[in-house]
Amino acid sequence: MARDNAAAVNFLDPSTFVAGLTDDVDLEITSARFEEYDFNGKAQPRDGKSGNVCAIHLTLEGDELGEPLEQYWGCGPIENWQPTDDGEYVEAVGGKSGFYKYSAGSLLINAILGIKGIPKGLLSDQKISVLEGYKLHWNQVPSERKGQDGKDKTLLLPTALVSGPSGKGGSRSSSEAKAKSSARRPAPDDDDDDQDTPPARKGKPAPAPAAKDDDDEDVEQTAVGLAARVAENMADPLTLEDFTAEVFELTSKEKNLDRKAKKKIIELVGDADWIAENAKECGVKWNPKKQTLTAL
Repeated sequence: MARDNAAAVNFLDPSTFVAGLTDDVDLEITSARFEEYDFNGKAQPRDGKSGNVCAIHLTLEGDELGEPLEQYWGCGPIENWQPTDDGEYVEAVGGKSGFYKYSAGSLLINAILGIKGIPKGLLSDQKISVLEGYKLHWNQVPSERKGQDGKDKTLLLPTALVSGPSGKGGSRSSSEAKAKSSARRPAPDDDDDDQDTPPARKGKPAPAPAAKDDDDEDVEQTAVGLAARVAENMADPLTLEDFTAEVFELTSKEKNLDRKAKKKIIELVGDADWIAENAKECGVKWNPKKQTLTAL
């Protein structure tokens, strides 16, 4: 069969290749907002409603993506839920008391808060931008709904924590996420291997630390105070990542801390060297070998 090569698309040209569904990949949330979404102009009006939804709009970035991925998870009709002007919050305008349990937005929030290492109270202030900076492992997960072709649909959802906003600590490796392991690791026993300080490092001596200004001193004192509050309620040893997650949950409730200070606190507490140096003031005993903390 003859074909007009001049008019045909070159399907062997890499620029024409189409990506499949994003799946089994580590991606960082670089932007998180509530927005009105019209399904790229394909919203279907129904029952007197526009068909547009209030959606959680996440910008996801990762090494395996050629460009940022703009993804939307619908929370409900725009007639019931309105994003604030800055997109940070959502307001109920249709008399509803909560998102539909099986909406994509609800499933996304449940998935995030169900990940080990994510503070349970992360979204207690209902500010969606607190998700920014989290790097998560994402998978296509079977949903409760079926597509127009009758086949089961999947939904892109996070399944494991790779690192928090400070870049410290993930709850599981990607290989564990692939296996969908849900077993929680038992807290390590406190034994004679505990050390108060890490062993000396070989090589060149570390450079002298830069002088701290008053703001840095205040943030560090706040970090010590929050860590001590977590230590007071510790019944069992915690890994550094879990301890940091507990501190992060406390910072989210501190109204007098700005975002920069909160980020700095998490960076400090999640740093093994800082914990080793300030363990006593934080009310903990640091085990560098196991990377665990025990309350004094």
